[in-house]
Amino acid sequence: MKYPSLEIRRLELAVHLGCSVEERATPQNIEVSVKFFFENEPRGAQSDTLTDTLCYAKASSLIR
Repeated sequence: MKYPSLEIRRLELAVHLGCSVEERATPQNIEVSVKFFFENEPRGAQSDTLTDTLCYAKASSLIR
């Protein structure tokens, strides 16, 4: 069975990575991609109501 999905591609984030304190002091830009799989078709696919959908901006903000 193929599950409905929503994908956020190449979300750019500035993160502090590294082993040493000095290395982590300067943010590094990275890109992440996330794919959400839904067990059932999202309600918004049928209702065409914005409040029944998953908001890309809100999901991206939560990932940040």
